[in-house]
Amino acid sequence: MGLTNTTNLVYYAFLLATCIALFDVAICRRLSEDIGNSENEIGDETSNEVGVAVPLPRTNSFVKIIKAPYGILNKKGGERIELECEAIGSPPPLMQWLMGNKVLTENEAFETNLINSISSQGRALTKTRLIINKALSVHEGVFTCVAEAGEKVASATITLRIVKTPDQHKNFSRLLTESILGQRTQPRIVYFYTTLLDFMGNDIALPCKVNGSPQPEVFWTDANKNVISRDTKSRVSVLPDGELRIRSLRWEDMGPYTCVAQNSEGDDSITTFLYPMALGK
Repeated sequence: MGLTNTTNLVYYAFLLATCIALFDVAICRRLSEDIGNSENEIGDETSNEVGVAVPLPRTNSFVKIIKAPYGILNKKGGERIELECEAIGSPPPLMQWLMGNKVLTENEAFETNLINSISSQGRALTKTRLIINKALSVHEGVFTCVAEAGEKVASATITLRIVKTPDQHKNFSRLLTESILGQRTQPRIVYFYTTLLDFMGNDIALPCKVNGSPQPEVFWTDANKNVISRDTKSRVSVLPDGELRIRSLRWEDMGPYTCVAQNSEGDDSITTFLYPMALGK
């Protein structure tokens, strides 16, 4: 399957996810029309070598959490816990984790809904992870994943219970010391887009926030596995906080971008698929 067909499938899959999540009539109609119009093009690897951006219909802001932990989660003291939450929305959802009313993550401020001062008009699948390397009794409580897109907000809640074990009191001091003083942990990327559709001509930023000790080094590669420059004067560059910035989005920017985080304990990576769009009516 050629690159054009692959990217078309990404586009259709994203529209289908939006249609199912929100039953958006405009999106469902666009999906039906595009699939119908593409039937004669599937299998023709040379018909769209240059590529034409598919218009994205205008919609109001929306957000929906499509994957999240729910109910009650029981974990033993000392266990590693990873909670994962994914949302779809426009503009790209900003996501945070809360314990009770306390914000645990720093994925920018809800008040601005900006990522590194670059406001997006597109749509994205955003994923966030909450990591607890060593569960303690103080971690018991209600955790909430919150997703915000424009004026829309969605949330999902899970209750974490720490199950006591016979030797928990013996290990408590060691676990508490490790939690306070920190421990060496391999990188884990905890905030990123899996897919972003945005309009050509816009400036965009692909987040890649990472946890790990010692502090991981972050770099990005493009669809051709080339490492992307940190020269902020370049149109495409990696910012000091690990985000990938692309100025004046072009059709040729389309494709998968991979963020890699490394430290002495290991590495982690994620891939964001970027699809430039023409502005619909």
